[in-house]
Amino acid sequence: MIDFRPEAIKSVLLMLFRQIGDVLLATPTIRAFKEAFPGSRLSVVVFKESAPVLEGNPFVDRIVVVDPKWKGLPLMERLWRERLMLSEIRETKADLAVNLTTGDRGLFLSLLSGAPRRLGLLPRERFPLLMRLIYTHRYRVPTPHTHAVERHLESIRSLGYEPIEKRPQLFFSKEEEDRVVSLLTAQGWSEARQQEGRYLVQIHPTSRLFFKCWQDDAMGAVIDHLIGERNVDVVVTGGPAPAEREKIERILSFSKRRPMNLVGQTSLRELAALSRRADLFFGVDSAPMHIAAAMATPVIALFGPSVAEIWRPWGAGHTTLAKDFSCLPCGQDGCGGSKRSRCLEETTAEEVIVEIDRYLLHLDAMSRQPSMIRFLPA
Repeated sequence: MIDFRPEAIKSVLLMLFRQIGDVLLATPTIRAFKEAFPGSRLSVVVFKESAPVLEGNPFVDRIVVVDPKWKGLPLMERLWRERLMLSEIRETKADLAVNLTTGDRGLFLSLLSGAPRRLGLLPRERFPLLMRLIYTHRYRVPTPHTHAVERHLESIRSLGYEPIEKRPQLFFSKEEEDRVVSLLTAQGWSEARQQEGRYLVQIHPTSRLFFKCWQDDAMGAVIDHLIGERNVDVVVTGGPAPAEREKIERILSFSKRRPMNLVGQTSLRELAALSRRADLFFGVDSAPMHIAAAMATPVIALFGPSVAEIWRPWGAGHTTLAKDFSCLPCGQDGCGGSKRSRCLEETTAEEVIVEIDRYLLHLDAMSRQPSMIRFLPA
């Protein structure tokens, strides 16, 4: 029988090869492993882009980075980088290796890590022979639509430990917070004005996957309503990619009012500091949506093809809006692979404004209510 007593586990290795939002939603699991094995060193292997999510996390002792761009390198250079990464993994001397996805990379790295205890997530539909051979322990998620936070937590539950804290966490420094204040102040925001009751609303209108994005003119209409009718400060955020910048410029061209614009000007952790200062977040299904929810900022999220039950903002005080279409959730990259989602295109600005106004009129109460998925009429 394999020994899982806390004193027997001196080093834990977690592997999660997913994007930023999913890594953030795994932070309660990271904390739970550290609490279950309090004397251990905990290392996490993630993609390079997702690593900032874990920087400064007091429950993480080491971050090992894998860069997907290695695939584009000449063969010998790629093999050299993969070998260095594997050496770093083996340096952890893991007693327990955990693969939090069903991917092959984590499967093989759990074996190559040298860990005598190997725990892995099984697909719901099948039980591959390799997983049977490599993993010493296995787990599954309860239902297909289990939220991502709970899906990850099933790993530690399978070892008999019930998590104490389920809140995703992202940490930023005082310097990062001060820089955000400077950026906002330079665009006319006043902390004193916010303290006197003028709300700051963060709008993040883009996702790297544009089939998750709303109509440009509708987003512009929401900005106009917030500034013109509700007299709130609006700050628009977005990533630095040229396609995102161009889309946001189109959105702003539909808006008669000028919001504060910090598109491409913040790091991931500075974005978290900004979300912490905001009174309300409005946006689409994206990593920044999850960041805002982790900062305990009330979120109104507009969903299209994604499975809202799995990816909705986690925690209290959030509302997910989705059209009541029989085809949802489809999980497709637009209708018929068209990169355009009718469920989003047919959601009107008026429908969204009603929900935003409801929050602004009762913000304290709304921030404490249980989160919900609100279906809009088809």
